Order: sequence, then structure tokens, then C-alpha cells
Amino acid sequence: MKLSNCVLSWTIGIMLGMFSAQAQDETEAAAPAIPDESTWIAERQKLDEQIEAKVQSAVQNLVNPQKVAEQKRFAWPVREPLRTPEEIRKLIDQEVAGEVEERFPMKLLPGIIKEVEENYKAFNLNEEVSFEIRGGMGANTKVQGRLTGVSADRIRLDTRWIASRDIDEETLARFYPDAARKLIEKKTQIEKKKYQIKRDNYSEYRTDELLQTMMPANGYMHSREDKKDRKWYPVKTMFERELEKEKKAVAEREKKIIEPEVYTAGNFVLYEDEWIPVAVADARKAAIEEARLQALEQPEETVAPTTIMPMPFGMPGPYPAGAPPQGGGQLPPGTPMPMGSPMPPGAPMPPGGQMPPGMPMPPGGQMPQAGPGPMPPGVQLPGIPPVPGKAAPASGKKASTQTAPAPTGEVPSFFK
Repeated sequence: MKLSNCVLSWTIGIMLGMFSAQAQDETEAAAPAIPDESTWIAERQKLDEQIEAKVQSAVQNLVNPQKVAEQKRFAWPVREPLRTPEEIRKLIDQEVAGEVEERFPMKLLPGIIKEVEENYKAFNLNEEVSFEIRGGMGANTKVQGRLTGVSADRIRLDTRWIASRDIDEETLARFYPDAARKLIEKKTQIEKKKYQIKRDNYSEYRTDELLQTMMPANGYMHSREDKKDRKWYPVKTMFERELEKEKKAVAEREKKIIEPEVYTAGNFVLYEDEWIPVAVADARKAAIEEARLQALEQPEETVAPTTIMPMPFGMPGPYPAGAPPQGGGQLPPGTPMPMGSPMPPGAPMPPGGQMPPGMPMPPGGQMPQAGPGPMPPGVQLPGIPPVPGKAAPASGKKASTQTAPAPTGEVPSFFK
């Protein structure tokens, strides 16, 4: 009977082992093989090329240049410029030069110079002259008469002498030949410059006016994006920029649709912002899960409890009045009392302990001495009122008849 049971158990064990091995083989055969990294990266590059080709095809089908031109307000068909900017400028300069010469001819300049010479020529003796003195301020400012004399600081008309300081600079220069000649040269240069400025201003005005008409007529325009940019650009160039913007927008939109389709068909999946084969993604997930399970199986580190020294009055801070010390412990001798923690009523001061500055004296507490132990009964320190019921220290002076104040729990000023 025992032998039969052993044989039966042995047979069942062999069969179970065979079934387990077969199931494991089937599982291993069913699991997809993980491709080599260089292999699937090369495969992904091929998929990228397919995606780019599909995107470009979609752009060609969806973007119509004529519709873009209509939407962006470009005349269709958009043509190349008829002339170069240099050719246009040359034509404008020729036309403007003719207009300037017609309006401000250079042949008028000699007449302007002759007028300057006549207006600022030097006065001669015995010549009738008239001018204004003191800038027209005051009485008798208009003078007129025959020039009868000229000195360094005065001018004489008939019999009247006029101080040079009362005559303006340009009029005074005409009484001296050398100064008059220099004045004419100066005025001539000024008038020439003024005449040339008139010619230049008109030329600049007409040039800009003609540019505004001839440049667009020859296929140029200003930037529509930057209103401050006054440069001229070919219309075709500006249209091509707008067309490229439209193509880029369509390409980005279509790629968001095409990319997942192509990768999914190629058995790729988006994992942590990267398209990788499904088998690679599953292997990474499995590795992360295995690491997590191993971390859970590791025993937790035990932390030894920290030994906390008991304190007679709890942690530093205010201590409730009348509450007993916690734990019954004592501070080590010489340890200062925690700031802000008054002693409980009736508790003795630790030997050698010190009261913190500003700490109130606990009712019924003992004052520390220079050494360990409480202060002897009946001993009073100098300058401190006697405690009720206690005798004053013996001395040669008469004891004070003042009544000692009631205990307030405050440390006397002597100790502050």
C-alpha cells in the first residue's frame, strides 16, 4: 500500500513538472523578442521619413497659393519686380533733377549775389545815408543825413556825431571798406546756402513722392509687420514669406495627426515623450515594477529610540502656575533655568542654579546663595525691604518703620 502511494505521488509530480515546463515554454514563445536598440532606432528613422513624406503631401494638397494670396491681400499672380531698385532710383533722380532746375534754376544765383553786394556795399563820404540806432529803442532812433566823417568810435552825419556802440554790427561795417567787403562775402555764402537748401528740400520731397508711386508700380512694397520699417521689399519675396508661414502651420497641424498613425502601425508606442517599440516599453515598465517590488521586500530600518533627559519644568517656555514638575527629574547642578519658565510654587532652586534675567521669583521659592543650599532664614540682603514676619539684621542704626510691601513674585531690582 505504501509503495503504491509513493509511485502515485511520483507520477503526479513528474506530470506536474512536465505541464509547468510546457507552460513556461509557451509563455516564452508568446512573449515578443526585445529588439536591439540600434535596430529599432534605424526602424524609427524610416518611420520618420514616412511621416515627413506624408506631411509634405498633405501640405501640397491643402495649401493653395492663390487662396493664400487672396487672404493676405496680394495681387494674383504675384510677379517678379519689373525693374531693380537702382534702375528705379536712376529714373527718379533724372526726373527730379529736371523739376528742381525748373523751379530753382541756378541761373538766378548771380542775380541773388548782385543784390547782396548792392545791399551791403560800403558808404562813401558825402553820400546820403539813413539807418536806425539803438535797435529802435528810445527817441530820435531814425537818423538820416550826409556822411561827413568816420572815426574809430564815432560816425558823423552832417554836424551830428553818433557813437559806434549805438549802431548795429552790419550797418556799422558799411562805414569801413574792409569790413564791408567781409560782410558781403559772408552774406553771399549765406544766400548761396539758403538757395541750395531750397533745391535740396524740393528734391527730397519729390524723390520720396515718386518712390511711393514708382516702387509699388514696379513690384515693391513696405513690410506689413513693422510699420516703422521704411525699406522696400519685392512683393514676391513678401508673398513667399506669408506662403511659408501658412505651409508651416499646416505641416504642424497635420503632423499631430499623421505621426501617431504611422508609429502605431509600426508597433511603436509613445512612452515618456519618446516613440519606442511596444516590446521595449513593456520591458522598461517591467523593470520599474520589479525594482518597486524588490524595494517593498526589503526590511525597514529600525531607528533606535532617542533618550530624552527629563526636565523638572518641561520644555523651555512658560510653565503653568501650580503644576508639578514633569517626570520628577532635576536639572544638573549649575544648569541655568530655561528662559521664560517660572518655577512651580514651592519648588526649591537647584543647587548652584541661577535665575534668568527678568524671571519672576516663584511664591514660596528659595533664593540661591553663592554656594549650594537655600538662604539661611532671617537673613536680609542690604537695600532689600524686610520680609513680613522676619527679623531685620542687627546693626547700629535704628530699624526702618516702613511696612514691607506684599510679595509680588518679582525679582528685586538688586538682582536685575
